[in-house]
Amino acid sequence: MVMKILGNGFIFNRGAYLRDAWNILDFVIVISGYISLILSGGGVNLSVLRSFRVIRPLRTISSIQGLRVIVQALVSSLPLLRDTILVLLFFFLIFAIAGVQLFSGALMQRCFSIETGVIMIEDVLCGGGNDCPPGFACGKTMKNPNYGATNFDNIFYAFL
Repeated sequence: MVMKILGNGFIFNRGAYLRDAWNILDFVIVISGYISLILSGGGVNLSVLRSFRVIRPLRTISSIQGLRVIVQALVSSLPLLRDTILVLLFFFLIFAIAGVQLFSGALMQRCFSIETGVIMIEDVLCGGGNDCPPGFACGKTMKNPNYGATNFDNIFYAFL
């Protein structure tokens, strides 16, 4: 960044560093990294700005002609796919509603010890034909698989 600023100028020249959108993105990422490094004890959290680093590989689209043509073709075809995407989302919604109706709370069923109430170590789902071993009973917990991300408890998670 510093070498480009020294070579092209910062803002006022015709080909200056901050006259290119990709360079502005790089500038914001680098400066936010230094600000969070300097003010690390001050409670300033700029990690959200640093997440824009993911966008930097898109910079190659503007430099490779063939890749630019492919991306332009994809973007220009999106309006034509609008109806298809709406039908697809409608079917996803139908199956999400069916999933909520059929499986709501089913992934919370776990085998737990009858004596202690502790969930079985293997964390086996029970119910729906899966029986627990002797000494264990099937009961509902407050825990879904994958840290709560996999469930059919509401329409949004079922849609996911």
